[in-house]
Amino acid sequence: MAAEFDYAGKVRKLLDKAESTTFADERDSLIAKAQHLMTTYAIDEAMLDARKQKGREQIVKEGIVYTGIFQAVTMGMGSAVARVNGCEAYYSKRDYEKPKKHIMNIVGFESDVRRTLLLQTFVKEGGLPSWMSKMEKYKARRTFIASFIHGVGDKLRAAEREATKETVERRAAAENSDVKTVTDEVGIVLRDRKDQVTDWMDTNVGQLSHSRQRYQSGGLSAAVAGRAAGAMADTGTSNIGGGAGRKALGG
Repeated sequence: MAAEFDYAGKVRKLLDKAESTTFADERDSLIAKAQHLMTTYAIDEAMLDARKQKGREQIVKEGIVYTGIFQAVTMGMGSAVARVNGCEAYYSKRDYEKPKKHIMNIVGFESDVRRTLLLQTFVKEGGLPSWMSKMEKYKARRTFIASFIHGVGDKLRAAEREATKETVERRAAAENSDVKTVTDEVGIVLRDRKDQVTDWMDTNVGQLSHSRQRYQSGGLSAAVAGRAAGAMADTGTSNIGGGAGRKALGG
């Protein structure tokens, strides 16, 4: 618990700095550093959990409420964050009250969900200082969304890849093993966790067809670009939609 507390504190400090800076590039870099730290910790914890074979984590679901005129696009951004951190995101017909709010459900192993929520809050709120006026927050929110779509999203994925590579190399050196062997081992463990999350969703929420609804297929930033374009052009009236079963939010 102490190690996790220290790690969570470091992530929060990075996000606090990201919130306080007035420079977009510095903010984006701090967010990417937070993701790098989260990925490093996630891999180490996943490998430890897999080798224990006892007392393994449970898969959990946490709901996040989205409101306001930007809720459609911020849900897409939040979904992208969830998927980078080993979780799935979905909503169902019962999870929204048009047009006031939507509830996005995050599903994953307990530690992955906790990590996702750390960054979700920042992405959802856009890191907006409390002293801003309503109009300043509106303008800043639009700027943050554009920045995420065109840069921050890609930086999160890049940070995740870099952290994975560095963690594999570190573990290989510590275990006196070769990088390929450790890469394969890490890949198997992470795929197993992903498969378990997918199975949990199929069992508890309902299967999606191959035409599962996504904001847009492709890379991380591309996953939100389509919905973002509509939400930015038509603030307040975008309709995410609903229906029976679950709607997946892609990334």
